[in-house]
Amino acid sequence: MEILSDPAVIWFLIGLGLLLLELVLPGLVILFFGTGAWVTALVCAIADIRLNVQILIFLVASLLGLVLLRKYLKNRFFSRKEKLKMHYCR
Repeated sequence: MEILSDPAVIWFLIGLGLLLLELVLPGLVILFFGTGAWVTALVCAIADIRLNVQILIFLVASLLGLVLLRKYLKNRFFSRKEKLKMHYCR
């Protein structure tokens, strides 16, 4: 049970849970919090940092990904116009 007390493992499991939740609740928001948790897990695996720094890394990574990538990914994977253009070009 010692492995479950490792912050990197805890953040990894939180990220996995959030990514699986994204499959149930689509909207492309929870995905970025899952990846933010995985970024935090990676940093925790490399360095021993305090909880408040871990939470800060999680929030910055999640919100940065959300702001910078959500619109692009939503247009890339869920754009109806693009699918219609591809259909009519054939």
